[in-house]
Amino acid sequence: MKKHEAELEALLAQVKENIKVAKGKIVDHPSTVKDSKEKVANAIRHARDLKKNLKPVPGTDAEDAAVIDEADMIRLRAIEAINHLLGN
Repeated sequence: MKKHEAELEALLAQVKENIKVAKGKIVDHPSTVKDSKEKVANAIRHARDLKKNLKPVPGTDAEDAAVIDEADMIRLRAIEAINHLLGN
């Protein structure tokens, strides 16, 4: 019986501690919300600044694809030349 009473007292202490933590969070809630709003506002400002600093990328997608294809052809010819020299 004493053991059960001790367990219940320990459980009660834990519940009281949890309540204390929850009350602290409730008290801190307005400042937490304010801090979160400031962080979001800062992130929005930063995103706007980044957008303003964007420079247009010259060329078209088709031109980019052509350059990639050319580089791939060079790579394939290099592999072919290496294999030829190695006797493969």
